[in-house]
Amino acid sequence: MRVKLYTLENSEINEHLSTAQTVLSTAQLIFVFGENNVLGNENTFELIHQKFPTSQIVFCSSFGQVADTEIHESKVIITAIEFAKTEIKCESISINEFSNCIEAGREIGKRIQGENLKHILLFCDGVLINGSDILNGLYQTISTDIPVTGGLSGDGALFEDASVGLNKVPTKGTLVAVGFYGHDIKINHGSLGGWDSFGLTKTVTKSEDNILFEIDHKPALDLYKEYLGKYVDDLPTSALFFPLALITEGSSDIITRTILSIDEKKQCLVFAGDIPQGSKVKFMKSNMSKLIIAAGEAAKICKAKHHEQAIEFALAVSCVGRKLVLKHRTEEEVESVKEQLGIHTVLSGFYSHGELVPFNNQKTSHLQNQTMTITTFSEA
Repeated sequence: MRVKLYTLENSEINEHLSTAQTVLSTAQLIFVFGENNVLGNENTFELIHQKFPTSQIVFCSSFGQVADTEIHESKVIITAIEFAKTEIKCESISINEFSNCIEAGREIGKRIQGENLKHILLFCDGVLINGSDILNGLYQTISTDIPVTGGLSGDGALFEDASVGLNKVPTKGTLVAVGFYGHDIKINHGSLGGWDSFGLTKTVTKSEDNILFEIDHKPALDLYKEYLGKYVDDLPTSALFFPLALITEGSSDIITRTILSIDEKKQCLVFAGDIPQGSKVKFMKSNMSKLIIAAGEAAKICKAKHHEQAIEFALAVSCVGRKLVLKHRTEEEVESVKEQLGIHTVLSGFYSHGELVPFNNQKTSHLQNQTMTITTFSEA
């Protein structure tokens, strides 16, 4: 397995210094992360397609692109991966072809299912697609033993336009699945948040899918505004600084949820993933040092699972909310990840509207928000 990073800026594709010595004969898989308006340009697609004419090219818009220990906003980051023994398969669908996201998840599961399927990377539109429903549908057609990682595409803190694409200019409402097959690929994952919870535990008393209407029988938006105080005028953007800790009935796992939008008329909050009725919730707030430490701990979890085997590539998916909170310290969380993985691991990734990952040692995946989620790859 060989991995090489490139940057695209001003219509020029250049080798990234961190992997300039790596020689690829044929890269089967390409990840392209960049700003939504840049990736949506036909010229961007043509430049990358000409560079990698036989590769499977996955595009995902973001709010910052990771390359080694750097975070870029204007540059497009291209990751080229050449496998020696691993088979891959890529599938893409639009949710516009289905009545809901669960059906779309079922269909992408049918298409990606195959013998010796070991892992799925999933990239979804981070504005129009309910990530929880996609996973629910996906696991109706694939084994719950198959881990799914990846993330929801972003457009900064706007939550208006986000795009994903496979072998064409990325578009709204698209999701792309990458399946990895065979016995020689080793893929692991780690995910942590580092947020502090505060206040009393409350109960979701009225919700519908990813829309939250009432907490403890009070309008959710009113309650949220009470907690936000001076930040209330900046909603919904300011909600990124105060996610919800969610614990569903029958589980002890904590899911982090971020607000996508608010509805003043209905007094409700719209989240990136489901908020089941009867769930317990607590408000959370940021602690910069804990966020950075948690990123490194997520990488440490991955490294321990590889049992001394060299990690050749790591995909980092962090949340837009973390970037807004950390500001000038954002690169520190990437540096924390790189420090744990080591200098020989190629690191790339993007800032998302949500992260897909299993909890702890479980295999079945869930949608998270406000985490640093890492997927690590090695080939035997």
